[in-house]
Amino acid sequence: MSTPVSICEKFDSRSSGYVIASRRAHWPTAAAAAIYFAICLLVQWSAGAWSAPFTMYPDEPAHFVGSVMMRDYLTSGHLMQPLAFARMYYGHYPFFALGHWPPVFYLVSAVWYLLVGVGRGQALILQAAFATGTALLIQWFLRRRADRATGFCAGLVFLGIPEVQRWMCAVMIDHLVTLLCLATAACAIHYLQSPSLRNGIYVGLLASAAALSKYSGIYICALPLATIVIDGRFYLLRRLSFWIQPLLMTGTVWVWWLLTKNLDPYHAHGGSLTNTPVEFLQAWRIFPAGIAALVAVGLLLLLLSPREWKGDVRITVLLFLGLIAFLSLSGEDAERRYLLTGPAALIILAAAGWHALFKRQWPAALARFRSILPAAVAVSALGLCAINFSAFPHQTDRSIREAARLVSQELSSQPGPILLTTDMKGAVIAEVLLNDHHRPSFDLVRSDKSLASRAWEGENYAMKYTTVAALMGALRSEQIRFVLLHTDRREIALPHDVLLRRGLSEEASLWRTVPAFLSAGLGDSWTLLEYAPEHAGFNRSPEPPGRIR
Repeated sequence: MSTPVSICEKFDSRSSGYVIASRRAHWPTAAAAAIYFAICLLVQWSAGAWSAPFTMYPDEPAHFVGSVMMRDYLTSGHLMQPLAFARMYYGHYPFFALGHWPPVFYLVSAVWYLLVGVGRGQALILQAAFATGTALLIQWFLRRRADRATGFCAGLVFLGIPEVQRWMCAVMIDHLVTLLCLATAACAIHYLQSPSLRNGIYVGLLASAAALSKYSGIYICALPLATIVIDGRFYLLRRLSFWIQPLLMTGTVWVWWLLTKNLDPYHAHGGSLTNTPVEFLQAWRIFPAGIAALVAVGLLLLLLSPREWKGDVRITVLLFLGLIAFLSLSGEDAERRYLLTGPAALIILAAAGWHALFKRQWPAALARFRSILPAAVAVSALGLCAINFSAFPHQTDRSIREAARLVSQELSSQPGPILLTTDMKGAVIAEVLLNDHHRPSFDLVRSDKSLASRAWEGENYAMKYTTVAALMGALRSEQIRFVLLHTDRREIALPHDVLLRRGLSEEASLWRTVPAFLSAGLGDSWTLLEYAPEHAGFNRSPEPPGRIR
């Protein structure tokens, strides 16, 4: 048996020989990273993401608030009382779910905020770094069998996909999961070539980090064993370097499960492999039409080149199939953000197929096209990416940021709970937190928690108060001093919010509009009311009670 060769010692037979990981070869990787990162920042800038509110997705403000909470916990001096600190923080900013979601993203973000400060821009720079890391890993996969240029172009194609660009413009976990899953696959390749204990530990730690970033990444824990079975490397099952991997995975995930099992973070919807076509189509539809055609041809070329099905290709296929199978069995809705690892894997496979075509012996009549075709394919792919650049929904409503700024500015010296209506509550909480320089100093109250009750995903909804008198009495008993109202005709108002508006209309003489909101130019979309019985008879015209839509 030949001695295993590390990927860092791969010899390129087309040249006089060089060591890929030599220090002289680091600068192209650094240059590629700089270009990738600059592209990510350009995408964010062109989409206006740095000045946008936390409204790209309902979970976005929860991820930001949870990250800031983790940052403040690390500097609080109460490290031995995590649950008490979290409860205290939730009492001020009730919109995070650390425990429902695993901790790695929040830990990474918290450390980053400690280094560079808290802000939306800082959070998006971290998202750009995650996407850049994924593009670099795509390049790494391909430069092993092709060259740096092929890998570099493949990384650019990944960053040029609108769905990839969309989620690098939001504070979400999906890019981190994609990065960690792809990194686990890369280390699995390294482990197969050099099955040392150190490489086994790397695989175990990366797979654990992926699973503890988001539960949609837990499938990656099965990749090392599946790879050994597919490759027929059963002798590795007798080595400590293999068994350290499941020990690390089960150990870290089990500890987290023990800490959070009482929080009910695990919702099994139930699924079936019959959902596989749906998940596959969702992954495929992430590609714009032109890119999808190039990827399809590349995959076909790879299927027709069985000699190219080496270890890296098999692991990449397992990475893609594992993702599709897990999402099918989990019963989760086929949201495209869960599937970002899929396009990354398919791009790697398609590029390998195109490279297989380029290196074949061509007929003499077509030989002159052999040197032209790679450049033509690369230019076509990058041109299609440029056409679809930033082709995803942008956030245009900035009024929420101004409303939150006014709340922070006007109420910073006025204690008292602030009641938020249900729509846009998460984004408001995140923006007020962003403006709070003495965290946590505001007491925000969610109407869907104080005036109603419902489960995590909105089921089992019930109003706590069914009459205006009971509801307004509850506001006084809870000493609610301010109410921030948001009117959005696109959303259906929940019954408790309709009843709240009706009560505020009937007691219009007791609630006055905070003067700063009258001159802020926010129209009737945002209103901040203050409970001021001493100003009874204040000239605020009664508001319509609102309509149930």
